[in-house]
Amino acid sequence: MFFAKRALLPAALALLLAPRCLLAQDADPPPDYGEESGEGEDALEDMGEGFDSSFTDEQVRALHGKMDIDGDGKLSFEETMTLIKIIEHAQAIKEAGMILESLDTSKDGKLSLEEHLAEFQDVAPVDEDMAPEARKKAEAAKFESADRNKDGLLDKDEFAVWSPQVHEETFAVWSKHQFQMKDKDSDGKLSVAEMWNAGGRPDNKIHEEEIEDFKKMESNGDGHLDMHEFKDYKSGVFNSKTTVQSMFEVADADKDGFLTADEMVNSNKQLFESDAQFHLREWATHHGVRSEEL
Repeated sequence: MFFAKRALLPAALALLLAPRCLLAQDADPPPDYGEESGEGEDALEDMGEGFDSSFTDEQVRALHGKMDIDGDGKLSFEETMTLIKIIEHAQAIKEAGMILESLDTSKDGKLSLEEHLAEFQDVAPVDEDMAPEARKKAEAAKFESADRNKDGLLDKDEFAVWSPQVHEETFAVWSKHQFQMKDKDSDGKLSVAEMWNAGGRPDNKIHEEEIEDFKKMESNGDGHLDMHEFKDYKSGVFNSKTTVQSMFEVADADKDGFLTADEMVNSNKQLFESDAQFHLREWATHHGVRSEEL
């Protein structure tokens, strides 16, 4: 799948600010599934050892048990999407302290707007069609939405919820500015040319892959992206849905919309060679797997 190239942010900042999936800002802490039952614990602890492209059948069964949130023996599409949100929420919170320290040049334990904007000064914008002043305005608005006590600084707790994965209001501010910059005719929707900034290219050409991705993004069939569809793409929800769909296409043998442990075992190798392998390994790591062994 092709997506328009994006300029790289500084590594530490990108960890926190790169939108994936988002949770409401007051969401409950991620639960620890399966803690009481103990089923499959030994297999999960051994995951990642002695395999090439896939896990052992026992490891896949243990992972399925952890992913099966309601414990009914079947993994649904909704459960899988929920697990993605939970893990990304946990990762964003965990990474916040390290990233704040790297950006806090005054070493007062807080981030000022000036420190934040200085980090962006020499970095190319995420979207090529966003002018410097508009970009600065968008970042300031995003900063203000996270500054809950309105003291002009982000402390560790405020900075943690600044992540688009955690703080929906922050992401809404950011995505609104992005949408408005792309919406050249100000009609409240994006054409395929506006979405991919075709007007800013020397040949005004839209790649065939971009057209196909656009068709998948616009769910209501009107030939344009509305704000909701645009936010799904920018937040990573669109990519996650596409990846999870590919996972079900590979493993759901009876096409009932659910994955059993047997179905995942029977498609073990194919799953870990599919687009879903990143999420599968991430879920395994979240449940105690040593990531360096994956």
